[in-house]
Amino acid sequence: MRFHQLHISLVGVEPAIWRRVNVPSHATLEELYRVIQAAMGWLDRHVHAFEIEGRRYELQGREPDPPVTDERMVRLFGLPVGSRFTYEYDLAKEWVHEIVVESTHESDDNLALCVDGARACPPEDSGGASRYRELLGTLADPDREEHEETVTWPGGSFDPDAFRLQTANAALVALYRQPPEPPRKRTAR
Repeated sequence: MRFHQLHISLVGVEPAIWRRVNVPSHATLEELYRVIQAAMGWLDRHVHAFEIEGRRYELQGREPDPPVTDERMVRLFGLPVGSRFTYEYDLAKEWVHEIVVESTHESDDNLALCVDGARACPPEDSGGASRYRELLGTLADPDREEHEETVTWPGGSFDPDAFRLQTANAALVALYRQPPEPPRKRTAR
């Protein structure tokens, strides 16, 4: 089976948060968004969109302005090595991901796979890149009043440097075990 190797990096965050994934070349952009959600660690609570060569792609079902192309109609095999495009998650908070097609290859695998990455995904609803930078500043300064609350806020302890390849791949395996959900309303906050 043919695969596209993609490098996905979160824009506006330093040090870089990124994932390298192998995705079946026949996958649609809708399938790719599910892969990105799983590999990055997002919880799929918000509206998303792709932009490729100036054209916007989204799941149909809402009234976009300007009009967009249905992401279920575009497959990765149409994207050559070296292509760059963006995936935006939580449109109001602008979590923009730059995606680069690094290579294509044959494999006996039949599932998407995360092969490398760095750093933890920002916590869901942490407010975009600028608010995330503030959160990192608070985590790094134990003398700040909000430090203790911030350390435990994202559901336990949050380590921004942590990336666990096994966790990303477990989420991808779970993704393939579940039938895709029909498009639903997500918040654009």
